[in-house]
Amino acid sequence: MTKKISVFMALLWLSCGAGAQSQDPVLGKELYGGRCLGCHKDAPYGKGPPMALNLENLRSMAKLWDSISPGTLWTKQDLDDVVSYLNQKYYHY
Repeated sequence: MTKKISVFMALLWLSCGAGAQSQDPVLGKELYGGRCLGCHKDAPYGKGPPMALNLENLRSMAKLWDSISPGTLWTKQDLDDVVSYLNQKYYHY
């Protein structure tokens, strides 16, 4: 019985986000710089309005571009970090 309670408590702790890492925009900047600036240069979004309409849309776009860019796919944490950087630098959602 004690083992079942321990497993339940561990699952509850993880589901509440206690084990989740926070977003790191500094690391996101490094990841973005190493992978994206080759094409985006200093004007990552051209001269028009931003294509991402909200934070979830920004995450979806980052995931899409990651999947078609050369190199190893980013982890979920990497994507979180890049999205955090882009939001902090450009979008402010």
